[in-house]
Amino acid sequence: MERMPFRKMPKIREGFPFQRLVRRSHEWRQIALAHPVSRLFCITDIGHFPDTRFHWVDRESGTKEHIMIYNRTGVGRAFIGKRSWTVPPQHILVIPKDVPHSYGSDESAPWSIYWLHFAGRQAKQLLELLGVSGNRPLLPVREIEGLLPLFESALEVASQTPAPEDAHLLSEQLLHLVNTLQKGIQEHDRPEPRIDPRIEAAMIFMRANLNRSCSLGEIAGAAGLSVPQFSTLFRYHAGTSPLRFFTRWRMQRAAQWLEESNDPVNQIAERIGYDDSFYFCRVFRQHVSVSPRQYRKQIQNRGESKTMR
Repeated sequence: MERMPFRKMPKIREGFPFQRLVRRSHEWRQIALAHPVSRLFCITDIGHFPDTRFHWVDRESGTKEHIMIYNRTGVGRAFIGKRSWTVPPQHILVIPKDVPHSYGSDESAPWSIYWLHFAGRQAKQLLELLGVSGNRPLLPVREIEGLLPLFESALEVASQTPAPEDAHLLSEQLLHLVNTLQKGIQEHDRPEPRIDPRIEAAMIFMRANLNRSCSLGEIAGAAGLSVPQFSTLFRYHAGTSPLRFFTRWRMQRAAQWLEESNDPVNQIAERIGYDDSFYFCRVFRQHVSVSPRQYRKQIQNRGESKTMR
């Protein structure tokens, strides 16, 4: 997989609508990682980034902490060392410390993620418990119940305990999460993740037809499947329905034109097959949370401050 397509796109590391983010200072980490309990392993940073268009992070020297990313919906891409990975929905991506890496959203289906960094004298042993490494960084977690509440709980604890003396609470949250993952892995097979080629064919068809509406039957036909079979398989791989995925993709193309041109909204609506600009604006707001004009204004105001250079 080539890196070049990603380098042509904007790179946004953080600053997404409705994101939540907790980072600890260097001083906090020093004290927390000297504590008798939290020095073994402890969460140092944690966050939730929903619907992360243009999310991309490059770290040529890696990080001093291990990274765990829970992809709930959408698709991610990752380069770890010299290998590339597709991160399907309902998978956890783990990146060991000090390993060069890049990761972020797939252009076609931006992921929605919970993530955390963790460090400590026995943090590496947690990776060994899960059977993950730089050469095998993905865990399928679709069959493991209760992960969302665990990440939410850890995020809440991190938000409420800024004192280093309370870092052991984050250690407990991390241990509970790892134990849940390990138990789930033992109970279920761990196949190598991949996207079904029939779903890839459907995505290629969608990309070629962003300028018009397509019926579910047309898209299923591109995959060579019946509508019920296709809908079930697509939701499994993409984490959402085919038509919602396709519409969101069209709205992303519209958003791109709003950013890159000064063309009127009604012209952009026509380019993606909406004769009624009012209906287009309503659909755009449903997927992006703001109107096309508001979106364009936000992009203009944001400037370069939140774009990775």
